[in-house]
Amino acid sequence: MRYERQYYAYGAKYIADVDEVGRGPLAGSLVVAAVILPKDVFIEGIDDSKQLTPHKRQVLYVEIMAKAIDVTVNIVSVSNIDKLNIYKVTQAAMEEAIAYLKSAPSVVFIDVMPLRAKTAKTVSIVHGDAVSASIVAKVTRDRIMEKL
Repeated sequence: MRYERQYYAYGAKYIADVDEVGRGPLAGSLVVAAVILPKDVFIEGIDDSKQLTPHKRQVLYVEIMAKAIDVTVNIVSVSNIDKLNIYKVTQAAMEEAIAYLKSAPSVVFIDVMPLRAKTAKTVSIVHGDAVSASIVAKVTRDRIMEKL
């Protein structure tokens, strides 16, 4: 929460984190999530979704969804990935996920990818995938892949 505290101290009302899952696999959609948690909410155990067991991700997903102020999920089809390229599609999907949030964030944290957000300052953070959006995106994509 050290980054969040810094921006809340400067007057940020809402802080979002955004992350993607599915850039590396050979099959399936790209899933991007954007999440805004309340200022004083700390959810123990949030980490990069790849570092968590499937059960732990499910438990955290339920808690994140219950406590979040706002969540958006953007699913990009394989045909769109093939038509453009994975980097551009990821960037656009992240920008769209931020834009679809009903509660406009003042600041958005992302994992080392330059983004533009119309109403928010974007902050790239090394290891910025240890966030709630990582878990929401991963659980969503896992559910899609299980159905396939």
